[in-house]
Amino acid sequence: MDIQEMKKVNELSKELQKHGIADSSEDSAVIAEKMVNKEGSVLPEGSEKADRVQQVEVVLDRVTRNMKNEIAGIREQVAGISSQIDSIKAEIRSMSKTPVCTPGRQEKESQDQPKEQDKGSQEVQSELKTEKDEGNPRQGAYKPEDVAVDKIFYYGQK
Repeated sequence: MDIQEMKKVNELSKELQKHGIADSSEDSAVIAEKMVNKEGSVLPEGSEKADRVQQVEVVLDRVTRNMKNEIAGIREQVAGISSQIDSIKAEIRSMSKTPVCTPGRQEKESQDQPKEQDKGSQEVQSELKTEKDEGNPRQGAYKPEDVAVDKIFYYGQK
């Protein structure tokens, strides 16, 4: 083994320890040598690490299947939403083709409505109109007697 191969093995063994594939430096060195020399399988079949790797692969397969299913569901939802948007656009186009009432017609209709109202409702409206509206001080209907100027403004010592 030359120096370059030893450097590769050392770097690879450090990476294997860092990622938790090998427990000790000896194990990582053995695995790294096998990887560098390409001696078949990196992990022996009966070891705990091989079992862990298989478990991780199974979990990854499950996760990828779940993600694919979720993506397919989202695509279906997006397709449904886009079809709804298209139908709304079609409704808007059909509504824009129908004539809209002009303001002159609305005024005529509003003038016709008071004639059709009941007398009872007109009496209620007249009673409401006759109530006296008292001024609200927050609206600025003040009289000079309401507010003392010397209490609002400070001119110095009293």
